[in-house]
Amino acid sequence: MSLSRSFLATYVQRCQWLPCPPSTLSQDDVEFIDSPIVATSWNEETRQHLVVIGDVRRQADTNEMTEFVTKLLIKHPGSATDLQVARIDDNLLAATSTSNGGICVVTMQLPPVAAATTADLQFVEADDGDEPAGTAPEGNTQYLHHLPHLHKVSAASIDVNTTIQAVLSVAGDGSISITPLDALAQLGDSNFKAATGWSGYSQGRWVDSRSFATTGVLGGLQVWDTRRGPTPVSSSPTQWGHTGCAQLDRQLGPARQLLCLDVHPSRPNLAATGASGGTIALWDLRFQSAPLALTGDSAAAGDVWELKFGPCEPLMSSSVAALPPLLYCTSDGTICQTGAAGHSSQANGWGSGGTGALSSEVLVTESCSINSFDVEPSVGQDIIAATDYECILLFHRHVEL
Repeated sequence: MSLSRSFLATYVQRCQWLPCPPSTLSQDDVEFIDSPIVATSWNEETRQHLVVIGDVRRQADTNEMTEFVTKLLIKHPGSATDLQVARIDDNLLAATSTSNGGICVVTMQLPPVAAATTADLQFVEADDGDEPAGTAPEGNTQYLHHLPHLHKVSAASIDVNTTIQAVLSVAGDGSISITPLDALAQLGDSNFKAATGWSGYSQGRWVDSRSFATTGVLGGLQVWDTRRGPTPVSSSPTQWGHTGCAQLDRQLGPARQLLCLDVHPSRPNLAATGASGGTIALWDLRFQSAPLALTGDSAAAGDVWELKFGPCEPLMSSSVAALPPLLYCTSDGTICQTGAAGHSSQANGWGSGGTGALSSEVLVTESCSINSFDVEPSVGQDIIAATDYECILLFHRHVEL
């Protein structure tokens, strides 16, 4: 295992690996690997919000990051509240939701050759028509597709569906928008559900090409079908609590909130949420059984800012019953991984109405908040993270296949 850091001198809010092969280079007989990432940040000196695209450069024999090589800085309209990446053929997308209620998309291209790497990455100019002819855009904004004011308040999250090529965004006022990618340059109506003004959503994630899940500002999960209009087709029962940990929710009340959501990429009936106080819950989106919950201990009791299903699951005789690994980061400076507490999901009662149990292992501990992280998607050996100390960190770990 190795842990290394690179200080960027900007406050990094979100970070994601770009789905693009790394490149290699040699300097003074030392081999380095460049792996591309995208991040959103705030530069206090220039008073600008930015989208940052660059390479994490690490030494091949030690897997330690030696520097961060910036490829492009793009001025971003307002604070980025969420960041997601996607790949469609040879196009790479970095999508953000913004504090001004809009969404932004940066499009990159790889040449259509098998050996293309991050060294070949090209940035595609947007055709939004905002700049007069002959005018040089400020802050490289020509590379930013910006669709403003989809929501009347800050957009809370964004997610890209590569199958139907559409972007989902939700907001705290109850509005939901679904925007086709080919309509980004057209300020058309992409409203799926109008604002209610009193209770909205903190996160939204696609489940499949026709359905998506949301977490409510006041708690609970809802599942929606785009073919059935702006009414949820199912909701989590209130007796399960608004974060999935009913006992603590009853004790502490509405101060406990759902903060993040992920849907399993190959088992779309499974979703995971992170909440206040280090609470993690694993949900069956058919809502046939109560969620498995993990409450934060002294080592990871901070708010859960982001969580993801691990890309590599252990081989088991009953893979459908096995609990998938979850990774999450917290406001008290930890990256953790969860698993079943020594049992399969069926042994824990999950799937038969029980609440079951999850265990947690701390992978990384920092002295400040870890705001965001991402796991490289092949086997999950490399984790990139953004911290409150204006740096990104690279954690390389051994993964048993």
